[in-house]
Amino acid sequence: MATLEMTGKVIALVDVQPQDKIFFNSYRNEPQKKEVSIINNDKKPLNIKKVENSIKNVSTELQTVKAGKEYKLIITADTSALGKSDGTITVRTDHAKFAAIPITVSLWVRSQVGAFPTEVRFGNLKLEALKTAPGAVTSRSVIVRRQKDAKDFKIEKAMSDAPMFKVELEPLNTGPAGGYRVKIQLDLNKVKPGDTLESFITVKTNDKETPELKIPVRGKIV
Repeated sequence: MATLEMTGKVIALVDVQPQDKIFFNSYRNEPQKKEVSIINNDKKPLNIKKVENSIKNVSTELQTVKAGKEYKLIITADTSALGKSDGTITVRTDHAKFAAIPITVSLWVRSQVGAFPTEVRFGNLKLEALKTAPGAVTSRSVIVRRQKDAKDFKIEKAMSDAPMFKVELEPLNTGPAGGYRVKIQLDLNKVKPGDTLESFITVKTNDKETPELKIPVRGKIV
């Protein structure tokens, strides 16, 4: 018996291309703009009545490519403020089945100056074991650098707001990335079982946009 195989492509009546999810991942003050196309494959014309926006720091501009059939939505992110924002852009139309077309937007604006990793984790430390074990590791390190103009970047001071930590700086002059290694040393003589290590390392820099960077410290003495 002969079999018949058919292949095809499913085309949505109303489609958002390239996708209906927009992600902005930017450093501060870097221009960010993305475009999506709203394509009507239905025989009935689709007209856009308005565009609603629930996310701050994002603006929209609607352009008509072909009336009733295709529209371009330009989404621009304001990256002057640090932090994360999430929201939805809703395109309102006169189409009975597609009266509201949602487009989700996520915006993450980071500082040019950052710590890698972003926090210091000591975990749960057994005090007696650390005191008796030879060569026990009681320090952690993070790298602090600036993404652009790294060679001109300087850390002027680094300090802890907790008395059990000593902070040391080591310039990293190899390669174009540069930066500093910030070493956080725990003084076992200044802690006891039950103490929390929750605190911050404050880093003072010569960067105008990020003159101060705070690095969280996590951990507990058990």
